Amino acid sequence: MFSFEIEKTVDEIRQAMEAKAKSVRAKIAERQGRIARLREEYEIDDAALAQLFMAARRQANANAMRFSYSTSNKSATSGDDRMEEREIGAGVVNNLLTENDHVASEQADLKRLELVSRNLDSLARITDGGVQWTQTRFQLSHEELEYLGF
Repeated sequence: MFSFEIEKTVDEIRQAMEAKAKSVRAKIAERQGRIARLREEYEIDDAALAQLFMAARRQANANAMRFSYSTSNKSATSGDDRMEEREIGAGVVNNLLTENDHVASEQADLKRLELVSRNLDSLARITDGGVQWTQTRFQLSHEELEYLGF
């Protein structure tokens, strides 16, 4: 629709990236909090979570409505190792999977933002005539402008 060439300075871009990284960190923490609350509510430990994720991904096309997992509970008094079966609704498992996938994606975004922000700097350029100049402004696409909140 429009073909503007929008330029921003290194400092403007770096500040926008740092602000975006801060908001992504907050979103990750929020999602991890929701995951932790669900795990606590349904008493899902790490091993059970791994079992649920594997089962859910295996049964993704089977329209499963419930998932179960087994967990080992040692009796404090007798030392017996008993297996306990629990059922978790598909909605809870789907919520855990979705939040986990979003966290992984957002962590990748955060890593990319931090890498670019650390390495973003003005560029020394030399013209064909041998004249040196410094490029301090960079063109950003519409998507980049939108993503960084300009």
